[in-house]
Amino acid sequence: MMKKKPGNPLAVAQDWWNGLQQAGLRRKLQVAESRIKLPQLTAGEVVTLQKQILDLGEQLREISQFSSARVLDS
Repeated sequence: MMKKKPGNPLAVAQDWWNGLQQAGLRRKLQVAESRIKLPQLTAGEVVTLQKQILDLGEQLREISQFSSARVLDS
């Protein structure tokens, strides 16, 4: 079976890679957002998770700027 190559295979590969990165970052963000709700956390742990949440959100925004893949809010 012969399949046509995409018009711009580099862009397709980059979009695919960005999509994988976004999925991983979203999972990490969900974990951090869930952990921050735990009542037994110390103040230091809360601050660390808040920083992690901000950093992950920023990374998601940066990737979405360079990708045609859309970041979906849950």
